[in-house]
Amino acid sequence: MKAQRNLNKNDAQIATYFYQLYHYLYPKDVKMSFELVYLLPLTELTAAAPITKIVKSLMTKEEYQTFANQAYDRLYNDK
Repeated sequence: MKAQRNLNKNDAQIATYFYQLYHYLYPKDVKMSFELVYLLPLTELTAAAPITKIVKSLMTKEEYQTFANQAYDRLYNDK
């Protein structure tokens, strides 16, 4: 995220960048693609919240449903 900020990219451009990474990883490694977006807010805390929302809005229905299921499992089923 810092590298993208250093290139003077706005939130929408950064979100598109992260979505492209997510979309590339998704068919190859669903768990890793989830981690990429799920842990994104930890990179800049509240500054990443709008970016995370944009990334999720760019996901296909299948990608979003998988992401939501993984997030639910992370919150309620992981010990």
